[in-house]
Amino acid sequence: MKLHTGFIARTLALGLFAALLGFCYSITTQADCAAPRAAAAPRLVGSNNLRFLLPASTAFPGDMDIGDAVYGSNVIRYITATGGIRVYAFASPNLSTTVDATSTITVLAGGLLRGLVQPPPLNTFTDLAFNITVQDSTNPTANVLTRQAHLTLYPGGANLFRFAQDKLNDGVLGQAYICKLETISAKGTTFTGVVPGTLTVNGTPIGTGAQLEAIGLSMAADGTVYGRPLVTGLISFQAFAVDALNRIAKDRTNSVPGQVVTFNISDGKITTTDATILGLTINGDTSQFNTDILKLTAFMNLSGANVAGLLLKRISVLVGGASYEGFMDQNGKIVTQLRGPLVFPDGTKMGGTVDSVNGTINIVITRGNLTTAVDGTNLVNRSTKRLAVAIVLGDFVIASDTIEFQVKHIGNKFGLQYAIGRIGRPLGGGFQIYDAAGKDGRDIAGNPGDSWTTKFLIYPRFGIDDQNGGSAAFTDLTSIGVRVGTNFSQTIPVSALKITNNGSIKLAQKGLGASVQSLTINPAAFSGSFTTNQLSVNTVGLPQGGDTVTAPNAAPFDVALDINRAAPNASFSGEDSKHVLKVPLRNKWVDRNTKTTLH
Repeated sequence: MKLHTGFIARTLALGLFAALLGFCYSITTQADCAAPRAAAAPRLVGSNNLRFLLPASTAFPGDMDIGDAVYGSNVIRYITATGGIRVYAFASPNLSTTVDATSTITVLAGGLLRGLVQPPPLNTFTDLAFNITVQDSTNPTANVLTRQAHLTLYPGGANLFRFAQDKLNDGVLGQAYICKLETISAKGTTFTGVVPGTLTVNGTPIGTGAQLEAIGLSMAADGTVYGRPLVTGLISFQAFAVDALNRIAKDRTNSVPGQVVTFNISDGKITTTDATILGLTINGDTSQFNTDILKLTAFMNLSGANVAGLLLKRISVLVGGASYEGFMDQNGKIVTQLRGPLVFPDGTKMGGTVDSVNGTINIVITRGNLTTAVDGTNLVNRSTKRLAVAIVLGDFVIASDTIEFQVKHIGNKFGLQYAIGRIGRPLGGGFQIYDAAGKDGRDIAGNPGDSWTTKFLIYPRFGIDDQNGGSAAFTDLTSIGVRVGTNFSQTIPVSALKITNNGSIKLAQKGLGASVQSLTINPAAFSGSFTTNQLSVNTVGLPQGGDTVTAPNAAPFDVALDINRAAPNASFSGEDSKHVLKVPLRNKWVDRNTKTTLH
């Protein structure tokens, strides 16, 4: 367990609370529909070709640079990628054979590089070169990409306290972002921050103060930069770091105090959502310690990731400048690593549970100190405040997003409130499908089939949002795509849609098209649904026949929605996938008519 502390207030508090939202992910059997239809369109989830987002190495052209480290120190880096079909699986096929057997450094499947490299004489190299492989979830043949990365190692020293990186991972507009800016040879806990007035995009200053929220990101006190980028271009800012001895870190060359940090944000036509933040509230007092409370509501959607290993792992939660780490026991309860109550040195308490069966998160922190972490003293009553939120379970980054809060500030008391569809505005993008169920019937040819009803939450991306009403404005809409299973795909042109003055979207007439019977999108309520006509086995692509429910262990089962917009506006998609028989650990599929349950 580790608490990252602040420069002004050495202890920052963060709390999360989540209400349960149950999932029912259902399959039944289908039979081939006799109505003519076009061949299944290429999947749209992802953006362009699969590629890594790590910075390029200057010393080793063509390779990736993951920074510097000191022998024997704990190294943490986030390996990130984009493109293809998420979720990704990361690995290093030769890292364990490059270092000695007592070194613990490894690349975990979720993209977290963690561990240490033992010092000489066990390891005598100064440049640790190893391969990193990323594999996406394309079915039946996954896309695989391998690149070589470099970690430069140094012996520690009493006078050595500097930044480990000068470049962060690149990002993609509207897609979740996380990276960690680290220092080497720090003493005790280190506070990392942004020098006020130094944030620029393509050389032009942006935002105010010592924050990154103007570009859709936040920096926690431990140097983690996270959120969802809202701008494109070359990002630059001046960072500083102070350790427990009040030493100021020098740059990566160990020459001058501070570090100029750069990275690129590129445009992307597809935005995606891995976890939906349903609600987050903060109630604090700028004049009193140990009185703040923060509660968060969220649920996971890892698009088919096998997350059976979530339990008995670390959990990190971040909001604005606050960063906390705990541990999950075998029941998903948040505790210390010794299974005791999680209480930090300043008395802040963190608790809650992670329900890996339903994909829900329930976390709360009380007796907190959040004034510095969320800039509480500078909040303006009845204004909005933008902050990033992130949750890391094990090595899975299951939430990294940016949202806007409604502010109340009276005297010393302040509050931040956010609820999807009611308070504030989400600045992410995509859809999160939370319920898909089949109802038994017959298709047009009289064969057994199911009518599918799917419900989803809208998570609009900044730039797609209606600036006046806070709802998703589907300007320049060209079509809406519906996908069920592996074979069924229907694209509904804008000419077949009815768009009302408030932005709501419906089919021009019920039952239009070969298979989609109804479609409703209500941007103001951040919700929607669609229902198909009876679809059969071959149409959906399930491996069973007739009306027998069997587990398609070898084949994926997907339900997805794609919003396609004309350039330069971005399209965005949401999907619920079954690439393994747990999503995440959702091992119950229910046919609502027959009540047949799969485990």
